[in-house]
Amino acid sequence: MATQHVNSNSFSKNADRVEGTVKSAVDSTREQAQHLMEEAKSYAETGTKVARDKYKDVENVVKDKSEYLADYIKEQPIKSVVIALGVGYFLNSICKK
Repeated sequence: MATQHVNSNSFSKNADRVEGTVKSAVDSTREQAQHLMEEAKSYAETGTKVARDKYKDVENVVKDKSEYLADYIKEQPIKSVVIALGVGYFLNSICKK
């Protein structure tokens, strides 16, 4: 019986050590996962900001070019019509092929 009691105590101590090791591994894994999630969130936020800034840049360029084109058409309406006819003829000839 004494041997069983010693084996039972030894088993209990080993089980406690294993449980502690598993808990430590789980905690460490949880911390690493949390860190990776925070890092991924940071990258996503940075990417979103960069994309938003680039979109605004493109929007400004399009607006500027549209204003330039409108001014050019007002300043040279006949030349603008001739250019538009030429572009239309060119696109028409491409589409027919």
